[in-house]
Amino acid sequence: MRRHPTDGVAGAKPRIPKRRLRKVITEDDRTIEDLNRQYLTHRNLQTAAKAAMAQREAALRDGTLHESAKCERIVGHYLVLMRQRLLWIPKRVRARFRDPDLVDFVQSEVYGALTELSELPEAVASGRVIDYQHDPDMPAGGNGHGETEMIRRASRRGV
Repeated sequence: MRRHPTDGVAGAKPRIPKRRLRKVITEDDRTIEDLNRQYLTHRNLQTAAKAAMAQREAALRDGTLHESAKCERIVGHYLVLMRQRLLWIPKRVRARFRDPDLVDFVQSEVYGALTELSELPEAVASGRVIDYQHDPDMPAGGNGHGETEMIRRASRRGV
């Protein structure tokens, strides 16, 4: 129970409650409400953006997120190394077996694989990466371990 500070003092005026006037809504009030709504929307978007940035920075620090430029450099480095190793295969086959048909076959397969790898960025950008199916020319368990089957892009064979 709240008491008026002058309650209990002899001769003090009794407290009279204030009457509220009914608020008249004008065009200025509507403008202010619209501006307030716009401000709150903008503030919420800004807060959400700050929270997302904080999450990204925390993920970068934790190592669960990596910078794309750094990943591109690393993957590019490994792809160049893989390309160089693949291009040496026909020369090594020629030195070992001395069979020109075998060398031509291996060389065409290596160049075919490198061509598919060179098309990978465009396939990723266009969403064709998931367009793979079983290669009928390869035996089941074509990776040598029997765990997964070799795959070939369907668009290469016109399937």
